[in-house]
Amino acid sequence: MVVQELAFNGHDLIFSVFEKEGSASRYEVDFLITNGKKISPVEVRSGVSGKHASLDRFIEKYHGRIGESFVVHSKDLRTDGKIAYLPIYMTMFL
Repeated sequence: MVVQELAFNGHDLIFSVFEKEGSASRYEVDFLITNGKKISPVEVRSGVSGKHASLDRFIEKYHGRIGESFVVHSKDLRTDGKIAYLPIYMTMFL
């Protein structure tokens, strides 16, 4: 549903994978959308929405280039510092 809403609203679907320093593992951010000259990472969570190490690391690494950051989840609308948590049905507003 999230992919469909983002595509319908004209967003290019960009997926980001970047290496963890000193490890063979990788971080991934589900989607990157642009808002003017800034990048907005979008993490989609079906379970616990409070844990998002990849998103946190992406924000830390690219903080100068990031506008708003979003977690799309199945719970209520809320904000926590620099991250907005959106219920799935609000994806259409991104």
